[in-house]
Amino acid sequence: MSFLLTPHTPEWFAALDSFDPEQASVVRQVLKRAGRTDVCGLCGDPSAKDYQAIPRDLTIHPASAMRLCDSCRELRYTVLKETHAPLKGDA
Repeated sequence: MSFLLTPHTPEWFAALDSFDPEQASVVRQVLKRAGRTDVCGLCGDPSAKDYQAIPRDLTIHPASAMRLCDSCRELRYTVLKETHAPLKGDA
């Protein structure tokens, strides 16, 4: 079982910075625009929930947890074929 970090925390950003710095930069910009951290990391929608991203190659990283709204979760599935499992407490 892998250890996943809570999305949008300092620890999560540190892990994402080392794994995918471009994505980390995008998420920071979205959160800055939204003025809060409890929003979708792609579009800033406040109806976001925390998920574990399960990429096609099954490579899980501590920053594989994502905070997404339903629309962005569907988009990531359509484009990346990435599935998502709710993190504990977000079922």
